[in-house]
Amino acid sequence: MRTRLFFDGKWKHASQGTTLIRVVCVGIVVGTTFGCGISVRALKQLEQSSDVTASASSSALWVGVTGYYNGLCGSRGGSVKCWGDNYYWWLDVEDQVGTAAWDSFVGAPSSLADATEYVDFDGGAYHVCGVTKGGGVKCWGANNDGRLGDGTTTDAYAPVVALPDGSGATKVAAGDGTTCAVVNGGVKCWGYNVSGECGNGSTASPVLTHVDTIPAGSGVTDVANGSWHFCAVVAGGVKCWGYNFDGELGNGGGADSSVPVDAIPAGSGVTRISSGQTHTCAVMNGGLVCWGSNWSGQLGLGDTTDRSTPQTVFPAGSGVTEVSAGFYHTCVVVSGGLQCFGGNWDGQLGDGTTVDPRTSPVPVYPAGSGVDKVGSSEVATCIFRNGSLECAGDDSSAQLGQGAKGTYSSSFLPVSF
Repeated sequence: MRTRLFFDGKWKHASQGTTLIRVVCVGIVVGTTFGCGISVRALKQLEQSSDVTASASSSALWVGVTGYYNGLCGSRGGSVKCWGDNYYWWLDVEDQVGTAAWDSFVGAPSSLADATEYVDFDGGAYHVCGVTKGGGVKCWGANNDGRLGDGTTTDAYAPVVALPDGSGATKVAAGDGTTCAVVNGGVKCWGYNVSGECGNGSTASPVLTHVDTIPAGSGVTDVANGSWHFCAVVAGGVKCWGYNFDGELGNGGGADSSVPVDAIPAGSGVTRISSGQTHTCAVMNGGLVCWGSNWSGQLGLGDTTDRSTPQTVFPAGSGVTEVSAGFYHTCVVVSGGLQCFGGNWDGQLGDGTTVDPRTSPVPVYPAGSGVDKVGSSEVATCIFRNGSLECAGDDSSAQLGQGAKGTYSSSFLPVSF
């Protein structure tokens, strides 16, 4: 198992607003900090009932799971609940310690204190942002580097407005210290920008209020984030920007980019996208392509060689409908079943083993099993299967939602939601 220290001076901002040091994913990444996290934008797709502005009582208005380090949030029928690590009260839920202490946690899915109805949400490095029913964006949690988008660097334990209602926001992605939102078919970003994460042609950092990354009306339908890179689905193609050490921008190069670059041309049939720490996968014409870092086999290509351009994992027409990239693993919904690949040291693939790495897709649930949604945190995975929530992987911060901290589970466990 390979220990990796990130990267090229990337931890230099750890002194900007915090001196806390945390070891995460022991044996894999050492020395990360409160300001150096990752949002793994798992899944947050809308289930269209009839209208996304329907009331919270509408049946199955939207269903999703999203996570970052060791915390997760899910939603069904307009109800958002969170569980797991609650440092800096990023969950907006009263935890089992009752303070913002480092080891605070929420043992089982609990409703947000905020009564706002959200139609999309994402968890970043100790912050969460949600798209409101009215098309605005609210954020809460840690705010060094301005990741909450309210024009300050003041932490907020209750939601603050990044974009007001009526802005036309539809999706949000929260990264290490940067947040981006799909707004009127374009993208706006704010926060940490040393590697061009805001995509506005500059590396001046921090960016305390939103800037235009992709112009409105460009056909953007989805956005995803890694630690320091973002990718968006644009008119059926993919554009990426930010950090590019492992080829995570997908353009064949290794240089960072402060402006969006093409990973997949427009009109290619891309419908979904998800990014892990330094890799990205996209659903394209019912198949799956992946690129970026591959040291745990998270690209699913049968090896551990990084790729700087999109590579086919599942061919077109395979029945792929959803994808979720964790830190170093990836899970895919295929014809109502689940297949996963990549790092599995805590059983985060849910295949009943801790065989690590899994460099090729492993069937977890066969086709027709009723899996329709999947989401990942650092080393845990959750799914909705036949209308019920199940989670597998690391449980050291109660991220499996069983009511208390545990060790890990290599099989999916039912979660009361």
